[in-house]
Amino acid sequence: MSVEVTGPGQAQPVQLPIAFVSFGQINAQMPEFSGAGPVSLTITLNPGSNGVNSAVATLNSLQAYAPAFFVYPNSTSIAAEEAVTFTPVANPSVVAGAAPANPGDIVSLFGTGFGETNPLVSAGQLATGIATLTSPITVTIGGTALAQSDILYAGLSPGSISGLYQFNVQIPAGTPSGDVPVTIAIGGVQTQSGVTIPIQ
Repeated sequence: MSVEVTGPGQAQPVQLPIAFVSFGQINAQMPEFSGAGPVSLTITLNPGSNGVNSAVATLNSLQAYAPAFFVYPNSTSIAAEEAVTFTPVANPSVVAGAAPANPGDIVSLFGTGFGETNPLVSAGQLATGIATLTSPITVTIGGTALAQSDILYAGLSPGSISGLYQFNVQIPAGTPSGDVPVTIAIGGVQTQSGVTIPIQ
């Protein structure tokens, strides 16, 4: 299988690095394009002389930031884990062995589309160490904007493909129990609405 795109400043198709494939889902990483505009995407099964191409899909115009959290399957629960124990932060009905977080806990949240880092890690490469965002962010948990001192890390997830971002944040004292909304804003763009982490 291959996934190819053409976009601004790139007339010839670019083959994307693929991180995951399952029935109904392909995780592939976009390359760096110059400029803005629409992107055309094609998936090919059995690439080569007997390849079968999908219909061409046109994606929304490229922009500098398109922040979004990853969520656990069939849920609106953000992909998150306790920063110390690595226990998934979710209701056990969503992820086996998971547990809600507590106010004061440090949790890691995972997403994509947050822009450039220092150092810059190219598409398809692994972030071998710390690579922090170059633009400031605002993290809000349960309607409370976190102090910068409570944002312990914001950048690429070390050891992962360069499109995976990790945010280590401390949950504010007094955060109410329940499924609590979380957002991150960067460059005037905010993560998707309606996603949460469970707090007890």
